[in-house]
Amino acid sequence: MCARGARWATCLTLLTTAAHADSPLDDRHADGYYVARGGAVLAAMGATIAATALLRPTPPVSTQSEWLGWDNALRGRLSTEASDASDVTLLTAMAVPLGVELTYGFDTRTANTSILYAEVVWANVLLNTAVKYAAPRWRPYHYRDPVAAAYVESQSADAFLSFYSGHASTAFAAAVGGAYLFSAAHPQADANPWLWGVESCMATATTIWRVRAGKHFYSDVIVGAVVGSAIGIGIPLLEGVHHRPSAMDLTFAGGGVLFGGVAAMIAPFEEDGAATRGENAISLKLVPTFDRRAAGITALGRF
Repeated sequence: MCARGARWATCLTLLTTAAHADSPLDDRHADGYYVARGGAVLAAMGATIAATALLRPTPPVSTQSEWLGWDNALRGRLSTEASDASDVTLLTAMAVPLGVELTYGFDTRTANTSILYAEVVWANVLLNTAVKYAAPRWRPYHYRDPVAAAYVESQSADAFLSFYSGHASTAFAAAVGGAYLFSAAHPQADANPWLWGVESCMATATTIWRVRAGKHFYSDVIVGAVVGSAIGIGIPLLEGVHHRPSAMDLTFAGGGVLFGGVAAMIAPFEEDGAATRGENAISLKLVPTFDRRAAGITALGRF
């Protein structure tokens, strides 16, 4: 996630959640506290946007094989439909906790948590940008036959900023951080399990659609999801917000991962033209099937 993702994160960086009455988020601070913390967030925003606008990393050398063998199956993939869908689910993952929290009004907790959430988002984005520019990697769509030269050129430096996935890391940072903070703020709220479920669903769909879009390899999105989740839970813990999600919350979160994963795999997105596939590549598509007595899912493809 580069310039466009940074703009989205800026627009949604005041996503608000809260913590319970004894939380540090309930503390009233002097104006200087908010100026300092807000300034740090703005500095991270500025550094990220400046990097994407001013730096021109050197394109890496194309290789015969990816870092991990299983990534080779994705070479040549490109689906702008799946890419657009991943943009929508990313924005949804960032916005849903905001909509839920705003039903509780605006108070000191909301202001404090807005700063905290901004730190989660921008710590994630800034780290992701630094890694992308330090370790450039061609995206899967670079390896098309014929080579998608016009599309690669239209993407500029973003065409070789594949590692690791900014969409995946941001979606999971928002999902884990938002759901964790909201359930900590309102431990008895009926919405808690649903929030965990919806957020995990959106984050998982975002991650899978980045793969289907040809924007990332498996290793890109796996690292992104792990890093984003770690930041989403790590920063609140470092700030003293401690909460143990209920068994129901975790069950819904697991269900969201499962539902989001299956739905993302069977969504009828088409690739943009014929893509290059290696002889040992795996091509897999899940489609729903029905007959008079039962319904199920059928796997189609080349193994």
